[in-house]
Amino acid sequence: MKRSISEFQIDWIGNDQIEVIRVTTPQHQYVLATSPDRKRRKRLIRRSPRDVPVDDPVLDAERYEEEARKAGEQYLQMEDRA
Repeated sequence: MKRSISEFQIDWIGNDQIEVIRVTTPQHQYVLATSPDRKRRKRLIRRSPRDVPVDDPVLDAERYEEEARKAGEQYLQMEDRA
């Protein structure tokens, strides 16, 4: 189920991965691996810029990575309760 948390839109993209997209500018996409039981975030698989008007989009994506991880954890908690 797709959810909006803070500045991110989050949804499942497989059995054990979630996609976290920062929807405000600058936009970035993060793909996070989850535990097999879908209750915990394990690691960042990929981060990539989507619409980033800066000189170094990868460095910019790193700035928002911690926020994306936190939003991903909150998403997993919400999904576990549903």
